[in-house]
Amino acid sequence: MITGTVLMRRKNQKIVASTRYWFVDISNDDLVACQSFFEKSAKQSGSAPVVQLRLRGTEYFICSCETKFLLLFVADGAAEREDIAGQLQKACRAVASFIKSKTLAELKKSYARIMSRFVYFHLRVALIGDAGVGKTSALCLLMGMPPPKEYHPTVSMSTELIEKVRFANYVLMVYDFAGQTQSKRFWSFEGIDILLLLTDSTIKSILGVKDLLVSIHEKEPEAVVVVIANKQDLPNALDSSIIGRIVGVDVYPLVAIDLTYRDELLLVLLRAAARRFNIVMPDVTPEDLLQLMNEDQSQLIRE
Repeated sequence: MITGTVLMRRKNQKIVASTRYWFVDISNDDLVACQSFFEKSAKQSGSAPVVQLRLRGTEYFICSCETKFLLLFVADGAAEREDIAGQLQKACRAVASFIKSKTLAELKKSYARIMSRFVYFHLRVALIGDAGVGKTSALCLLMGMPPPKEYHPTVSMSTELIEKVRFANYVLMVYDFAGQTQSKRFWSFEGIDILLLLTDSTIKSILGVKDLLVSIHEKEPEAVVVVIANKQDLPNALDSSIIGRIVGVDVYPLVAIDLTYRDELLLVLLRAAARRFNIVMPDVTPEDLLQLMNEDQSQLIRE
């Protein structure tokens, strides 16, 4: 997971521009160490397109950009090194090309947009459950939109890219699977990061969710599954705590047609993503977490 990027002057480690995708803490000492390590590695090997340095559990991928700058991708310790190194080299070439015809001031304004081409990946989330449990309404809720006024069963699957919701350098991609019995035969969760399993909080639906959980864990033992008890506003809805005891896992309450539930659903999704990528949740308020998920991610890394 890429947590941030830094473009700095090679000579004095002064930050030219940076982006922040997660709660990172980069000190001037870190930048000095990165520059020193890069120069030493380049001198020893003669050619070092990308150098990696690990400091206190954080990975720094460092690449020379022209002769005056160093571009850094900052990542957590579990990052896919080859993927990040390759994207860093592409980003370096893009910055170098931009500098040839533009001013440094223009680069600073365009830096976040340039980086976005090389750092963002998809966080793939599947909405699954029986027909009519509110999967499409939950999708609308994630998008910050009111629910559909009439019920229209999803046919096969619908996909939405929700660019305004991010987990670090991951953009939310949601797959809404059709819940009809005949459609479930074609369900495939290959490449899915998180499964949001919805029930309408009735006994019949809950028992179906319990069976489906067993099936998922047998076929996808590493899958991150979150059970959502939707339609908690209806008089016949069982409380989410009771549902949790029935299915044997934590269950989160939801009223998908109520936009005030959006923040709570985003937090549930954020915690699930942290499990998926084995990331320790930062000790910050839920408000700060939500702000980072929804904000324009071009703010400077705090020095």
